[in-house]
Amino acid sequence: MMTFQKVGMSKANYNQFYAPYWNWEDFNAGMYNDCSENLFKKMVKNSVSVLSDSEFFLKSALKMIESWQVSARVNLTNVNANRRAWIGQATCCYLYGCNEKSTRKAWSILTEAQRSEANKIADKLISHYEEQNRGVFKGLGI
Repeated sequence: MMTFQKVGMSKANYNQFYAPYWNWEDFNAGMYNDCSENLFKKMVKNSVSVLSDSEFFLKSALKMIESWQVSARVNLTNVNANRRAWIGQATCCYLYGCNEKSTRKAWSILTEAQRSEANKIADKLISHYEEQNRGVFKGLGI
């Protein structure tokens, strides 16, 4: 069962999409799984390569959002969550099966400039998603 729920906020109401975790593409791809130390190191390396290459990250994140529609809708309609982080983690999982822990570790390896650029890309993608799904965000001032 997938639903929208009205969520009260101090300034406005918005519709946050809910779906059971077993319908999330990121969950089914292993984003929240643990792994061996050797695999973890490989995942960190892959995540660094994704997040540090702006053009590749942008194109890959767009494909991920288009392909993982349930996970994208659950995470990108939750304005109280760290949507930037989700985009990075989900993109690395989509491409290489990286879990979210390895992507968080990769984030700590990136330079400040690389982090800033990755955040700018995520912000653009969030804005694009909101524009494409304006009805979901009605009343939020977006």
